[in-house]
Amino acid sequence: MLELKDVNVTYGAIHAIHDVSLTVNDGEIVSLIGANGAGKTTILHTITGLKKAAGGDSVRRRAADAGGGTCADEQSQNHSDG
Repeated sequence: MLELKDVNVTYGAIHAIHDVSLTVNDGEIVSLIGANGAGKTTILHTITGLKKAAGGDSVRRRAADAGGGTCADEQSQNHSDG
């Protein structure tokens, strides 16, 4: 499972991502589409931890192992200004 709740991302003074919420359940396949500059890469960077979310926002990941069970539950509440 992947869950984003009210995620905001900033690059210095630029507020790039505003209050994005998303849930992807185990076994689901999801596509993230949008125009150039819409924030697709920034959202993916935030999910993977390459870019930190601003404020008290959270990204939660729970990985499923090859046997179908869960092997990790990770939650990050990241704060960054750039």
